[in-house]
Amino acid sequence: YTSGLVFFLMIRRPPRSTLFPYTTLFRSIALRMNLASAVMGALSVTLVYLIVHELGSFKLFALLAALSSVCGHLFLEQSLGSEAYIFNAVFVLGVFFLIVRRQPIWMLAGFLTGLGFGIHYLILAVIPIFAIKLLIFRIYRKPRQLVLLGLAVMIGLSCFIYLPLRAIKDPPVNWGTPHKLENFIGHVKRKQYKILEFKQLVTIADKLLYLKEFGKQTLKQYHDLLVLVLLSFVFYFARRKIPWETAVLFLMAGPGIIMLLQFKFEILNLTRMQTYYLPAFLSLTIFIGPGLSQLQFWLRKVPYHKALIAFLFIAYLVFLFTINSKDNNFRNNYLGYDFAGNMLASLPRDAVFFTEGDNKTTPFCYTLLVENRRPDIKVFDRSRNLFSDIFRYFRRLSGVRQKTSNIEIEKYLVDHYIKDRPVFYSLRPDIK
Repeated sequence: YTSGLVFFLMIRRPPRSTLFPYTTLFRSIALRMNLASAVMGALSVTLVYLIVHELGSFKLFALLAALSSVCGHLFLEQSLGSEAYIFNAVFVLGVFFLIVRRQPIWMLAGFLTGLGFGIHYLILAVIPIFAIKLLIFRIYRKPRQLVLLGLAVMIGLSCFIYLPLRAIKDPPVNWGTPHKLENFIGHVKRKQYKILEFKQLVTIADKLLYLKEFGKQTLKQYHDLLVLVLLSFVFYFARRKIPWETAVLFLMAGPGIIMLLQFKFEILNLTRMQTYYLPAFLSLTIFIGPGLSQLQFWLRKVPYHKALIAFLFIAYLVFLFTINSKDNNFRNNYLGYDFAGNMLASLPRDAVFFTEGDNKTTPFCYTLLVENRRPDIKVFDRSRNLFSDIFRYFRRLSGVRQKTSNIEIEKYLVDHYIKDRPVFYSLRPDIK
């Protein structure tokens, strides 16, 4: 589905994926987005290595810390699928690396921050660290550098120009029709997601349950490697250092997101929230490098202690990778693809099909628009997100009052305009 959106330069749900159209490097629809996610996963591992080494660990321990990030359950899940969260993690880590350097690269960090908003607002996790670093280096006393930094951020944000330019062409998927200024602003601000993310009634108990679940998920990602995270604090304490940048990144990308979003504690929301934690989990692996350094210090009198630590650590990583990769092996999973194919095969010629919901609609989007199967069939999305929005067009062209329900419009269209074609619906309780 995502590959189809990229192939036809369509508008996805806001704002996460504004950058996806710029990843169109391969002609193979099947490989494009999954390969892009794998490349982003490799980049995030590289950035973990650079960050750990920049913060003072030996190259060997920085490499081992980076390899540990590969073994995380959520990392494997996001690196093997076409989603925005591994892209977001790369931008968070990229900006973090640029600003924790001894000599920060402000302009590039500002550009990547603006560009990162084109993937997901979760780039906000790195903003507090960015702001504190600007204060520490007293950039506020350098007006020219501040202006250039603001310009760099704006250049990064210019990726959103794609939205109205493409929306004007009315692509098959035109989420939010952002060619109008009001809709464009709503798209960028994730207006359609406010009810989901900020309007649910939650209590302190919900927040505490999410924090408890976050702790469980953290343990699930890296298991016994968290002991090295604790050892890193011994390492920093002995050297009278405070790893505040990494600690703030972890807190902002994990508990901070929990406090910001208004998700009621439910099973479905748990699944949504887990994907948001990826930058937090990756930030934990940054602590593993100093933890290994402390372990090496304690074992310094043991012959070949570095080789011994590396061998045992890699052996454990292989074990951890084996455990976490089992749940993320979708090599022969054709459920969504076969579902759409079987549904198309069951529809008679020239049928009109009203579908609804992600799991039902997105496979149709791929098979119909990308593979061009069954061009005789017309599909409408009752959620008004994919394919043609017949409800909006009908209200605009017929002058019908805005309060008329979509079901009434749908019934009128079926009775008067497509009465000679067979009509089918996906299962829904209100179908009469």
